[in-house]
Amino acid sequence: MTSSLACLTCAKAFEHAGGNAAGYAILLMLVLLVVVLGIVFFCFIRLGMKSRNNIDPQYADTFNLPDQ
Repeated sequence: MTSSLACLTCAKAFEHAGGNAAGYAILLMLVLLVVVLGIVFFCFIRLGMKSRNNIDPQYADTFNLPDQ
């Protein structure tokens, strides 16, 4: 079905590429996206925890103090 919708050059590439190259490319991009977002999320959480632990009590909100 895919070879009938593609031009001749792409149709030959589909036959020799091993099948579902576009699907694997999308899967790879999704995995990379999840990894990058996970790293960013981890860094923000770590930065927030460090700032909460090192805050001067004089400037801290009383309702948001960490348990010590």
